[in-house]
Amino acid sequence: MLKNYNKSFTEKENNVIKKYTEIENSKAKEILYQDNNLFFMNDGFSNINKNNYPIDFEKTMYLLPDKYKNFLYQANLYKDALEFAENALNFESKTILDVGCGKGGGISFYKDFYNFKKCIGVDLTEINIDIAKTHSPDVDFYVSSATCLPIEDNSIDIITCIESIGYYDPLLKFTEEVFRVLKSDGKVIISSPCTEEKANNIENTFLQNNFILINKKDITKNVSMACAISKFRFLEFSLKEATLMYHDEQRYLDGTNTKYKTYIFVKNNNA
Repeated sequence: MLKNYNKSFTEKENNVIKKYTEIENSKAKEILYQDNNLFFMNDGFSNINKNNYPIDFEKTMYLLPDKYKNFLYQANLYKDALEFAENALNFESKTILDVGCGKGGGISFYKDFYNFKKCIGVDLTEINIDIAKTHSPDVDFYVSSATCLPIEDNSIDIITCIESIGYYDPLLKFTEEVFRVLKSDGKVIISSPCTEEKANNIENTFLQNNFILINKKDITKNVSMACAISKFRFLEFSLKEATLMYHDEQRYLDGTNTKYKTYIFVKNNNA
């Protein structure tokens, strides 16, 4: 699966590495934060009813190991994105790649909750990958830029990109890499907060570079609700993470600037 690739990073990527290394080192000093158990880095997803009240989904997640007990909403974001794009019964023969995997929560969830043939995680920040390996030793992890993936051509069935696409520089190069590594009819799932301008840029970049948009949806209300609940839950083990959840909730509340969207693109085999 591994191919030769350029390990040098752009200035923007080096700034991302510095940012998340400093954040992780800061969290590690918290009295309530222990054993690197905070291994999800997304806002989460809450199922809601027509009146925007949260719906209990624990019955669908009851088989998860205890390591997910504080992160049901964060794991549920990966579940919603994946099942929005795919039939969960057909994963046993497929390889999934999570780009921008952070500390490995999402790819760990894929490994534990589904029956993928192979799971791979890629992240720019070495400190994140070191933590990810402690939670999922049977997943293949690589420190790599999203614009130069250490993956062989035509080898991946599904790529997920959860809350990380805004860091990819340049986006066009990432799109070309996704096209290169995906198999015929392979899908890329993108779920991210974005302004209208950034959303249009994502759509246009993929559509103009050999992808077909097969589905998209606005999940802003679901993510905002997950942040609202998680900010209290996270107070038990990370004051910094609880504060981040509060700030993320606030940016979704007015509904005018930042939206949260999920996109499903498929590789165009006629390109």
